[in-house]
Amino acid sequence: MQKINIMIIDDDDMQVWILKRYFKNVPEIQVVFSATNGLDGLELYNREKIKIDIILLDLVMPIKDGLFILDHLDKNSLSTKVILITGTKPINIHDIMLKYGINYYFTKPICLFELKNRIFDLNSNLIKTRDLENIIARILHELGIPSNIIGYKYIKDTIKILNELNKEMFILSKDIYPVLSQKYNKNIKSIERAIRHAIEIGCNRGNIDYMEDIFGNSIDIDKSKPTNSEFVHALQDKIYFSTLT
Repeated sequence: MQKINIMIIDDDDMQVWILKRYFKNVPEIQVVFSATNGLDGLELYNREKIKIDIILLDLVMPIKDGLFILDHLDKNSLSTKVILITGTKPINIHDIMLKYGINYYFTKPICLFELKNRIFDLNSNLIKTRDLENIIARILHELGIPSNIIGYKYIKDTIKILNELNKEMFILSKDIYPVLSQKYNKNIKSIERAIRHAIEIGCNRGNIDYMEDIFGNSIDIDKSKPTNSEFVHALQDKIYFSTLT
């Protein structure tokens, strides 16, 4: 049985001891690393991230806080999941969770049984997310969209958001662009242009046969390029059918 590897970043020594002691009796979970501030935590994470599935992260710590860690994960598009643990609930906790894609937070004292169940939930979602990310990356590569441009990241996040919301019908300007705008602190027009630029690159250098397979008869790639909305809808359909095979 493959264990769920947990990293704890928290300056509360007693809390860390309690968590380690509790998880010793949970055979599916093991605490592999711990740190007492954001700076040491980030250094350790960057060195060992391949071994870490979920981070239990305190928001308020000395030297560097939890937001320092979250910013790093977000800017580098790292898929490690995070559960927040806080001494007091910040006023803007829901804004933080939305911006960084966090599903759960706990205020101290933590209900350990509930925390364990949320770790199980996250791990199940993590496996599905990694599979989805691999599918998205493979398709975008075939479409000729390079991973080092910002539009690639926006398209990838768009599909992940739609998957999380389980939405088949959507309007990019209403359902997606505002979320990306808040996450990346960019205006909606710049996000729209970046996605458009990525699509145009793909149409100029991608696999034409593969594009025709995705867009079918709806778009004549030789004569016109798909709009952002047409592209995302077709991509979502392609990914959906890819997950069925």
